[in-house]
Amino acid sequence: MHAYSIDTGARKSATRLLLLAAIGLSGLISSLASRFHIPQAWVASATTGACFGLLYVAFDRWLWRRLTALHGVPDLQGTWSIRGRSSFKPDGTKHAEFEGDMRIRQTFSRIHLCAEFSQSTSKSTMAALQIQGAVMSLGYAFENAPKNLADDSLHRHPGLATAMLKDRDTLEVEYFSGKHRLRYGTMTLTRKR
Repeated sequence: MHAYSIDTGARKSATRLLLLAAIGLSGLISSLASRFHIPQAWVASATTGACFGLLYVAFDRWLWRRLTALHGVPDLQGTWSIRGRSSFKPDGTKHAEFEGDMRIRQTFSRIHLCAEFSQSTSKSTMAALQIQGAVMSLGYAFENAPKNLADDSLHRHPGLATAMLKDRDTLEVEYFSGKHRLRYGTMTLTRKR
């Protein structure tokens, strides 16, 4: 998984709230520790950092999904089915159509998109989420690699894609792949689970 950027202050706000919660929680632990005669210097320094670390991990991995209405970062994690159309015309007249699956793994701070098609796999290398536009979108760069028995004309290539979130379970994607291929196309992703 790799980091992704977002165009809001959601991460800064979340970090501030987690820090305040960690300070409050460490204060509670400190008062409980005084009842057991544990030196306050040990407790205060250890518990604030530990509480923040535990709260951050819990929020980054799980809790943020339950609070999307507050911070606005959509939960894209899951398996998506792909139906696509390429500018490539194998017979010279009709655009190539293809199908596949994409698995998106996401936390509040990291994301990874991995697509599998009949002849190749594609993995994201970086991403940015735009929340404040008229339509929420995810831009990402990818590296596509052919499978061992793929057609000889298919080579490893980079590409760029923009995915527009139409609703909770539908992404409309436009992509461009490689300077030597000069191919482009569209994909519709529908969330399976």
